[in-house]
Amino acid sequence: WFTDTPQRRSLGLAFPYNWLDLSLIMVTWPQPTRGDFGNIFFSFMRPFDIWLWFILITFVLYSAVVFWYLEANVNGRYIGKGPLRGIEIATFYAASKLTWSGHFQPTSTQGRIFAISWAIVCICFFSSYTARLASSLSSGIVPTSRVATPEDAARLGVPVCVWAGTSQEQLMSQRYPDMPQYKSESEEGTYQDLKDGKCEATVAEVVPWSVAEVSQSINPDCSLKYEGRPFRSAGGGFVTRADYNSKCSGLLNTVVALHMSEMASEGFFKQLWEARVLIEREVVCDDSEEDNVEPVKLRTMGGLFISHLGISFICILLASLRGNTQLLERLFGIKPGQGGLSDSEQAKVYAEIARKTHKSAKRMKGLIREHKNLARRA
Repeated sequence: WFTDTPQRRSLGLAFPYNWLDLSLIMVTWPQPTRGDFGNIFFSFMRPFDIWLWFILITFVLYSAVVFWYLEANVNGRYIGKGPLRGIEIATFYAASKLTWSGHFQPTSTQGRIFAISWAIVCICFFSSYTARLASSLSSGIVPTSRVATPEDAARLGVPVCVWAGTSQEQLMSQRYPDMPQYKSESEEGTYQDLKDGKCEATVAEVVPWSVAEVSQSINPDCSLKYEGRPFRSAGGGFVTRADYNSKCSGLLNTVVALHMSEMASEGFFKQLWEARVLIEREVVCDDSEEDNVEPVKLRTMGGLFISHLGISFICILLASLRGNTQLLERLFGIKPGQGGLSDSEQAKVYAEIARKTHKSAKRMKGLIREHKNLARRA
């Protein structure tokens, strides 16, 4: 195939259909670099965005205060303790829930609802954090490259390998005159010169690179990488002569372009090149970027916090209604004592319980006395 360039078209050449992606890219050989002290020392914080950590700590304190308010008068853990002591205990259980090593142990209905809401928030954070923790606790040595575009090479003044005598060399000389070039004798030579340290990056085309990437002789350890986007779009394919007078080869160009466009719309060329890559594949490179996992951001977990806030307001309302009998009567028509026992009936119940308790105590004393007498006789 041939690359479609303005210079070739000016010579009277025609490209009926550019079925190959020959866009220019920068292939680099990233070298391991150690991160700074802050990134390594606080690597355990990398799974979450800094604002998400701030909101999480804030909601731990908020949940502790709300739960103490809901359970202060009904839970034995908080009855008789002051607000400061009660909130301290609730904060411990709220923070422990994040690691599933503790829980609130509510006794009221509103407390149970609130505890379930906080448990849902905690399980989402726990699963998200542990999923990213392994990559975050790496040694901090990450392969990086200084050059991603020709502008980077020109700014830093570092050489870039190009295949001598090709359209790539001409293009790079015209568009980036300030960028140093190291001219290699072949396409494979550009990659070898890159590994030999003669340049910081090499100029390659998208389709040929897809074969070179899986080649044992060029990229045996998958250390060569293409990152970013093509810095110049280009295509290529078969070439003919643009003749519309004597032999009318222009008509041939039109017919070839029509049939090749139909083949492209059917996915023929894509399948053809994928099959070629499979045939040429000698190494398998893993494209996963586990070391560069994006941290979970606040907008990802924002819905959890909003839901938890809404549920907490409902629980606070239930706790307020629990002690406000006048409001219950006004809203639901429930009067104090309605649906239950009257004061006189409750007094009779308590008296009966006391009588039976006293009677049981007398029987127990008699049994104990009889047991002692048997023990003396024995």
